[in-house]
Amino acid sequence: MPLRGSRDAPKFDGRSPAHLPRFFEDIEILAEAAQINDEAAQIKAAIRYADLNEAEVWQTLTAASGGDWDAFVVAVKDLYPGCEGADRYCRADLQYLVQDYRTKAMCSQDELGEYRRKFMKISVPLIANKKLADTER
Repeated sequence: MPLRGSRDAPKFDGRSPAHLPRFFEDIEILAEAAQINDEAAQIKAAIRYADLNEAEVWQTLTAASGGDWDAFVVAVKDLYPGCEGADRYCRADLQYLVQDYRTKAMCSQDELGEYRRKFMKISVPLIANKKLADTER
């Protein structure tokens, strides 16, 4: 497995909870490639690769001292509401995006495309989870 801080090492700093599921997937892929089958070793690796502030919190979890990778992942994800699933976005996220772009001049198709992609990333899951009416789009 790559050294912590190296270019190929997985990173998670807590600033973007949406990155947490991919962080854990990366840990699993690296552990498999390194032929690490011990779930306790995977847990230690995840804690080691996480930012120090996050790692300190993760170490306090009961699941961190066990050998059950899945239980550890669930316990950590519970610390980051909205990191995945139906609760990832809320109406306020969409309102914030619209407010933010309301003051920006969109002078090119690239800027308009960027706004559209960000809007869709938030609005489509909200509509799918019935948190936003199709007419509010």
